Amino acid sequence: MNLLIFAGAGTSVELGVPAMVGMAREFLLHCQQWNVEPDLVERLMSGELDIEYLIESLDKICEAKHPLQIIADVTSRLSSVDTVRSEVEWFVQHMAERVTRGDAHLMWGAIIAACKAHDITFVTTNYDRGIELAANAGGIHLKDGFEQFSGSEIATWTGFSSSTDYPT
Repeated sequence: MNLLIFAGAGTSVELGVPAMVGMAREFLLHCQQWNVEPDLVERLMSGELDIEYLIESLDKICEAKHPLQIIADVTSRLSSVDTVRSEVEWFVQHMAERVTRGDAHLMWGAIIAACKAHDITFVTTNYDRGIELAANAGGIHLKDGFEQFSGSEIATWTGFSSSTDYPT
């Protein structure tokens, strides 16, 4: 039997990772607490409490950096955008690391165990590695495009070996 499991952001809430609105709120509080351009963050969110919206806005500004510098003296303001972009990347990564191996195994263990008897493909939009942690605990290697999980915070992207090597 072939199965496709789609795990959206909501599945990670049970593992302690806030959804996009919650993550945006926590990021804004983080920026206020540590004085990381909180006014800029608030302006960029412009009422959209969604971390993805913020990241997309920051990326658009970063992509337009060169043309903006040509038409105006905005170098100092753009360095603030770079600061926030770096901080949000760090923040999201650390939010995703709230997931513990034990909790991930409790949530995903039975499904991971079923991988031994069935052809299961996982698709996820999550930032966390809950599924990967559970698979590692269950002795299943997922082809997710990253090097084998070693317990470190950051896994190196290795890509896929061919166009037919889809994640499992």
